[in-house]
Amino acid sequence: MKDLEKLFVQLAQYGLQMSDYFLTQEESVSGEKMMTRYALVNEDKTTPVAGVGQLLNAILNLGKHGMEVKRFKGLGEMNSGELWETTLDPSKRMLLRVTLEEAGEAERLFTVLMGEDVERRRQFIEDHALEVKNLDV
Repeated sequence: MKDLEKLFVQLAQYGLQMSDYFLTQEESVSGEKMMTRYALVNEDKTTPVAGVGQLLNAILNLGKHGMEVKRFKGLGEMNSGELWETTLDPSKRMLLRVTLEEAGEAERLFTVLMGEDVERRRQFIEDHALEVKNLDV
């Protein structure tokens, strides 16, 4: 409970009140959307956010704007241009040394990401998606 209280204090420092968590965007009788208490402003785009509970999703959606996500099951599914840009171009390629101490963890990750257990791979990707630092896009 103390952790939640600390979080509420931190949010309040940014003008966010937990009493506003469940606010929704109201509509007039004519169906026009009413002003919201909060808004995200990014450059020239303003995104209305009704309540604190919708803030995280609004930020994530704003971060995804202009991105296209593709999924290839293997390198053989890429066309030659994409393969060069993401994997083969020496100016973008990064080689990392794996030491004997790290070999066990590397084997485990390789098995999770390249193995037959689709559910385990999906769970790993979902659990660690926000930790990605170097992603070929």
